[in-house]
Amino acid sequence: MKVIVLLDLEALYVLVVQVWRLDSSDPEYSLIGHLKKVTCLDFVTCGDQQYLISGSYDSTVKIWDLQKRECICTLEAMSPVHCVLAHPNLPVIITGTEHGIIHLWNSTDFRLKRTISLGGGGPVITLGCLMGSPRVVIGQENAFFAMDIHDDWGGQPQGRDNFIGKFQ
Repeated sequence: MKVIVLLDLEALYVLVVQVWRLDSSDPEYSLIGHLKKVTCLDFVTCGDQQYLISGSYDSTVKIWDLQKRECICTLEAMSPVHCVLAHPNLPVIITGTEHGIIHLWNSTDFRLKRTISLGGGGPVITLGCLMGSPRVVIGQENAFFAMDIHDDWGGQPQGRDNFIGKFQ
């Protein structure tokens, strides 16, 4: 089944993610679980299974099994989540928060591997990456960073040693 996941970012209180079939004008089902507005979505593949990721102002990221139509894991961020990115080449999910903090989560077991405070650049408002590259671009309200992520990023709870540069 091919589906479309819709999120009305202009609505004041979107607590539900609706999943639609491509051939229907009505939603197939809804994913309910966030306590505040849902702000971002992405997909992550683990083995042969694809999951939906949703971030919210309730400071959580939820991993949804679209076949079972249920949340299989809730990740706790330190502040409201503005953006989420499943890296296409590495087993990592990156979340950006209201307080300028990014979290690196392992996308196979969904455990937090690293937290990085970006300083005074404001909220993290966007994340991007290039297919085939470990480089991630992090956009804040007042700054942009480029950072390389490697498979050995576990074990160091905080730091800025991977940063390539800051652009203002």
